[in-house]
Amino acid sequence: SGYEECTDCPEGKYQPDQGSFSCDACTTGNAGVGSATCAGCGVGKYVGGSNSCLTCPAGTYQPSADNYNTDSSCYNCPGGQFSSVGSASCDS
Repeated sequence: SGYEECTDCPEGKYQPDQGSFSCDACTTGNAGVGSATCAGCGVGKYVGGSNSCLTCPAGTYQPSADNYNTDSSCYNCPGGQFSSVGSASCDS
């Protein structure tokens, strides 16, 4: 047969070219989304050290859907406010 089965790139890596045998690491602050692109993680999530998407813990939030580069972490809720895991905002 001579053909190898294609597999998805792991989180934090991508490969936009069909027929490639390896995956490239996403640049710092970007996460692998699917296997062809790198982007921010979406609201309530942030880019972790291995360029994978992690969910914001309770008491923190991330309002940006494209939270890469400068917004690659979660913000603490202000005093007297709270949030659940994976929140885009804090509540009173």
